[in-house]
Amino acid sequence: QLITDLPITRTTREIYIHHTDLKLQTNQFLLDQWHLTQSKFVYAGHCRTTLGIDPIMYLPMTVHERSRLIRWRMGWLPGKPQACRNCNQIDNLTTQLHVTICFQICENLDMDIHAFLNSLPKSPPRSSAAKSYWRNHWIVLQQFLFNLESICLPPDEPIDPATYTDQSPFVAWVNGSSPSSTTTPFLAHA
Repeated sequence: QLITDLPITRTTREIYIHHTDLKLQTNQFLLDQWHLTQSKFVYAGHCRTTLGIDPIMYLPMTVHERSRLIRWRMGWLPGKPQACRNCNQIDNLTTQLHVTICFQICENLDMDIHAFLNSLPKSPPRSSAAKSYWRNHWIVLQQFLFNLESICLPPDEPIDPATYTDQSPFVAWVNGSSPSSTTTPFLAHA
């Protein structure tokens, strides 16, 4: 017989814990569990440091630009990790960390993408240097997100090139001209 009943020789002991200690231990356990599961979901560490509506929700941009930015912010882009088709190395998976290194995006933006998104202007810049900075960096970011989306889609589902444009409504807004009709409706911003 492979399984036999083990004799139970220990006796039950009563343990007394004061209710305040039990409450502290329970709260600590719940807090530890929350921290363990938090990293699997929303990237709270990448959110803006101030309360309010994120500028990616109301700045002028195309529907595709806004979609890519929101998906990046939420951690949904690049999506399920798969072999990176940009560097063609099977060992490298398309995680946010890998693709930022693989595409060298932080070097081109001079900062982390989340830091860049957190620093988006709430009103059009006035100086020509600031306009040039936002125009150039916005184009770099949008090219990166377009290329990232194209390598993350299955090869038999190519991305529509029309979803990327150099004539972004954000760039027009930065330059002081009116954004084109390809923008999504603005949210009221106080």
